[in-house]
Amino acid sequence: MTGPRSRRSLLRAGALGVVGLAGCVGELADAPGESDDSPTGTTRTASPDETGETTGTASPTTEATASGDVSPLAVADVRVQSSFVYLTTPDSMDVHAPDGTQFAFVDVRLRASSTSESLPTTPEFALVADGRRFSPTTEPGPTYNPWAVAERGPPYDPDETTTGWVCFELPNPLDAESAALTYPAAGRTVSESLGAAARSALAAPPTEFELAAFAAPASAGRDESFDVSVTAENVGETDGVFRGSLNQESPTYAPYPFALSIPAGERRTWTRTFGRHLGGDVDRMDFDLRTPVGDREASVTVASGPDATSTE
Repeated sequence: MTGPRSRRSLLRAGALGVVGLAGCVGELADAPGESDDSPTGTTRTASPDETGETTGTASPTTEATASGDVSPLAVADVRVQSSFVYLTTPDSMDVHAPDGTQFAFVDVRLRASSTSESLPTTPEFALVADGRRFSPTTEPGPTYNPWAVAERGPPYDPDETTTGWVCFELPNPLDAESAALTYPAAGRTVSESLGAAARSALAAPPTEFELAAFAAPASAGRDESFDVSVTAENVGETDGVFRGSLNQESPTYAPYPFALSIPAGERRTWTRTFGRHLGGDVDRMDFDLRTPVGDREASVTVASGPDATSTE
């Protein structure tokens, strides 16, 4: 049996491996038509998409530290999301999209001009919105390891890196006239405003999605490529991002996460091409689709001859 420590190590290694192999969600979604050099397939989207509901640079309103230096850390980016993709095993992913909760991933970095010899730990951060104080979490949603949040890159850890994200689980929506990241430095409290774009995203009501289609052929020739596609529809009244993961389960195991930015009332399709350079012993490819609005499975029979059929 895998113990908690080794399990965490596997998840961390899996996160790094997924980023290296298929790219994180942001890399996949920001580059429609992007392909990789691996024999498993290529990815494309039907229209441009984005990876997050809102992103932007914070507007600093920092206090000087007791020594007169500026705050040691800067808020580099704020990403407000109603969902995120995470590793469930080193070679599979799922989506967490809870009702009534949203996530603020605040990216912080060490200022080049900082002379501070000590940095705050993650529990010392807080997100303060109109006087309400929210504590951070290193294990958002169902994860128990920050490295399982594969789409966000490395978490903040002052012992290992001075750049990374700090996550806050917040009510969805959260309407506030002010929102700031706070932390202690040299005996005083530093406050960094998250900016108007982040406040607007926090206050926006969540939208609703439907899984309109999941298409894969019944069979394909051994030397043929084939497409597996996912079509989602935004049936709500606000724009939003539909996230999911297509997990390949045979003959190899690999997750293919995606994110579709979908305006209210519209549909978007994500497609990945498979089937290149299949070995002679491969007779079937199995897929498991994970989305916030339902899961699907598909199997594609690999025919040895040229008469393979393709049906949805």
